[in-house]
Amino acid sequence: MEIQNIEWKKPLIYSLVFLAIVFSLNIFIFTLTPFFLALLVALIIDKPVCLLSKKIPRNLAVLIMILVVITIMILISFLLITNTVYELIYLSRYLPEYRDKMTNFIDDFLMRQQELFDRMPDVVTNILTQILDNIYQRGESFVSNLIDLSLNITFYIPGYIIILLFTIITTFFISKDKDIILNYLKSKKKIADIL
Repeated sequence: MEIQNIEWKKPLIYSLVFLAIVFSLNIFIFTLTPFFLALLVALIIDKPVCLLSKKIPRNLAVLIMILVVITIMILISFLLITNTVYELIYLSRYLPEYRDKMTNFIDDFLMRQQELFDRMPDVVTNILTQILDNIYQRGESFVSNLIDLSLNITFYIPGYIIILLFTIITTFFISKDKDIILNYLKSKKKIADIL
């Protein structure tokens, strides 16, 4: 087999296109997130929009379905928030009792641990102390990171609202102009087949 007969152009072009897509997605993933979400929502509401568009104009059908999706999202968010608040109130009510139980358990555990350490050789005691210190540090780090994360979530809310607005607007236009987009993509496929 000669090198001239090997088909290398197509695999090379496909590989370069694939690499370009992967690198561009890594760079633009946060910029493109509303468009991906909009495409997903547009695909989900496509069948109901097609059914509604037989009776009313497609623009109105898309708007109605987007409002239905937003209403469902608001209801789910409302249920999640109310359940979370209820659970936090329950936790705050019983937290002192749980804290007392945990404190008694830890005190009892430390007393038993001290008795056990007094009976063990120093080498084993040092190793166990290092392991327990490591566990305590990891637990403290985990709790600290959890608190930081819960506080930082409030800083991301405006960004999430902007992404949500862009997603809603993009969903409307993708769903409304579905036929135009599909015809455009079909015409590009014919051009790609020629190349």
